[in-house]
Amino acid sequence: MSTEYPINIALRPYLIRALHEWMEANSWTPHLIVDLTDKEVVAPGGLPVEDESVQYNISSSAVTDLLLGNDWISFNARFSGVSQQVTVPVRAVLGMMARENGQGMIFNDQMPNNDPDDDGTSPEGASPDSGKPSLKIVK
Repeated sequence: MSTEYPINIALRPYLIRALHEWMEANSWTPHLIVDLTDKEVVAPGGLPVEDESVQYNISSSAVTDLLLGNDWISFNARFSGVSQQVTVPVRAVLGMMARENGQGMIFNDQMPNNDPDDDGTSPEGASPDSGKPSLKIVK
């Protein structure tokens, strides 16, 4: 069973830079996974946008002028032999993975329910997502 941990959006640019450095240091090919539904993503013209996301190879051998900023990521890359600028808001980055082995991180922005009236248990007293026992207050 995999456990998902929410990633605060403010941490995302730092994680992207760290993942990029780690992948390059291991001679892996970093692929940036981008949400194409974000209206501020400037993707190369002429490419099909049928999918909701795309993967960009952002290795140092594939792109030039790579800027991994706190708010924006930009780089120049060749698509069908034509150099084009790609600009992506950091909030539109869904994750980063190494092409060779799938190592990386998918970002999950869903924060846990912070409702003080919700104790996170089902009416039967069991936590809905785990097989672990849970406690129930009996009055």
